[in-house]
Amino acid sequence: MKNIVFSLIFIGLVAFSCSKSENRSGLDMANAVSSPNYAMDNMAVQEEAMSAIDAPSPDENNVKISENTEQKIIKTASVRFQVEDFKKSAEKLKRIAKDFGGINTSYNENNNGYNIEASFVVRITNSKFDTLLNALQAESIYLNFKNINAEDVTEEFIDIESRLKNKKAVEQKYLEILKKAAKIDDILAVENQIRIIREEIEAKEGRLKYLKDRVAYSTINLTFYQNLENTQAPDISFWSKIKSSFADGWSAILNLGLWIISIWPFVILAFVIFYFARKWWKKA
Repeated sequence: MKNIVFSLIFIGLVAFSCSKSENRSGLDMANAVSSPNYAMDNMAVQEEAMSAIDAPSPDENNVKISENTEQKIIKTASVRFQVEDFKKSAEKLKRIAKDFGGINTSYNENNNGYNIEASFVVRITNSKFDTLLNALQAESIYLNFKNINAEDVTEEFIDIESRLKNKKAVEQKYLEILKKAAKIDDILAVENQIRIIREEIEAKEGRLKYLKDRVAYSTINLTFYQNLENTQAPDISFWSKIKSSFADGWSAILNLGLWIISIWPFVILAFVIFYFARKWWKKA
């Protein structure tokens, strides 16, 4: 029992050292196990726990990146330009993106009477990013803007990988302690810590997966348009106006009928009042 208690406290303290923002694991464990008799006669358990942790987690503001470390860059481009023939350019731009192996994730088209434009998002591998961007831009007759952003996430990438490694080591030690636990209280305390560390691991794994995907595929947000200066709004003919007026009149008649039906209790009440008023008037 003393070995289990001491192990729980020690692993909680190790989990606390992994991150300033993730110190709840150590605090929860300290609250879950509060026996004063865990003293210093458990050195074997302490050495076993120490062997599970390969190295302390790096500080968030002091991640060391060696010269040989591959940089993790997220590239994003936003481009807007004018084309000569919207329909032909739309087909050609889609074909260019497909030929380069790009993934078209969305496409939206809009026509307001003055110009017709479309925007679509293409994801492409980093190695083909610049080549595809130049090929798409070659279709333009006037470039409004082109913005390229490169975000270096190498430091965050390495930091997450290191923290994830340490958290998995802590989780493994909790699982080993769980096998030795005999009392219900001990089992519940360890299982609670396993749940907490597992949630933290899943959060880190999700973030790492997201970064890997963003690094592997760059994003191009493309908008192209054609001006339609000579386009006019369609004129409504005289017969179309007559047809519309007839429809409006018929709709008004139907609405009046529905209104009369809706006030039938008041119509009956009016007839009753009129009947008795007439009778009274004749007697008078």
